[in-house]
Amino acid sequence: MSNHAASYLLNEVLEILEVYGVYKHLGRPTSQELVREIVAASSDYDCNPGEILDAIGGRLGLCCSCLRSADLLRTGRCEDCRRK
Repeated sequence: MSNHAASYLLNEVLEILEVYGVYKHLGRPTSQELVREIVAASSDYDCNPGEILDAIGGRLGLCCSCLRSADLLRTGRCEDCRRK
């Protein structure tokens, strides 16, 4: 069972960072790595990467399934993950 509340909280934190221009300041590759680390840490708390990356993952170019960088995402997932 996922920790939905924590997943939604992390999504909101990522959105706030975007509002404050953190991702623009860091640049895309560093921003992606930051978010990957946050999502990786969230696994210890049974969070759901799809809920964490909802909407923001697409804007950052991160697949919610494999966390790889991807320019073209559909439903939050890269082409490889959609094929699986």
